[in-house]
Amino acid sequence: MGNTANLEGAWKLDEVSGTRNALVVFANQTNNLTDNNTVTSQAAQFGLAGEFVRVNSENLSISSAASIGLRITTQNLTLGAWVDIGVNAGAIAHGIVGNYKNASPFTGYGLLINPVPGSKMVLWMNADVVVTSVADVSTAGFQHVAAVYNSANGLATLYINGVADNSASYTAAISNSGVSFRIGGASLADDAITNPFEGLIDEAFVFSRVLTAAELARISSDGLTNFIYSTTTNEVMTFSETFSRGFTIPAVSDVMTLTETQTYSPSFGRTFDELISLTETISRDITLSPVNDIFTLSETLDGRAFTLASISDLLSPTDTSSQIFTALSVVADSGFLTFRMMMGIGA
Repeated sequence: MGNTANLEGAWKLDEVSGTRNALVVFANQTNNLTDNNTVTSQAAQFGLAGEFVRVNSENLSISSAASIGLRITTQNLTLGAWVDIGVNAGAIAHGIVGNYKNASPFTGYGLLINPVPGSKMVLWMNADVVVTSVADVSTAGFQHVAAVYNSANGLATLYINGVADNSASYTAAISNSGVSFRIGGASLADDAITNPFEGLIDEAFVFSRVLTAAELARISSDGLTNFIYSTTTNEVMTFSETFSRGFTIPAVSDVMTLTETQTYSPSFGRTFDELISLTETISRDITLSPVNDIFTLSETLDGRAFTLASISDLLSPTDTSSQIFTALSVVADSGFLTFRMMMGIGA
């Protein structure tokens, strides 16, 4: 099914309020989000977004016991979401998405907005601010933000609207946070909410693998659902065609109608979760004119001129007494016509 490799959680956040359902349900966990302190909704880039009010500590969470796959430690990591931070309130970081414990000992990972100075995006891992964006995250509408950590080369990279913004080296393994996974905040040691978010969050996700720049650009342009449930753009797809023709000929009459029905049914070797069905039917009607407009059934001989040789050319010059009979046979479509001519006795 599309791009679900190492997907640990994805949430469209299209619900008006209450529990936010996971976009993909796994066998070992559902990853549905609990609504804490009544997160409402507003229109977003794709459907609805969760609206978080900082002073109410509103957030969405999955308890530590239920968020098994979201405890990413020594693995690769990609996380992100759409955000609209509006007025950048407060003096401490706003938690966007992550499994981060912002208390000693600091553990886990989290993507946050740091409002001082400006509105920088930061990736926290353990007790470290691993990388900070060069550009501010705009306060004028939705921006797509993401962070990628490649444990193989020890490089962390931030993306804004699908474009790489800044990178930094980091080689420490991510420690298990032991607290709840949250959208719209981080956790304290007792798992209470801290770093609550102000603004809108939409289409959050976490992968335990490195997403490429092209993949993040696709999420930013096409949306999370289209990315997860579609094939990659350069994937080879098998294609076959089937043609069938049927002919209908009515009883013979002065006018004959020939109808040809051609059905074109392409089929694809890949099965899509979103059904693709294509059948094209082409019908042709051919009408023949009455038969006697096409074929000549009779021929009239009246008025035909026939030129005979001179009778004298047929007589022997020394024969003065022979009775001469000259016959001409003409073959016509309907049979034979015979012309008989009798001459008198030669002089």
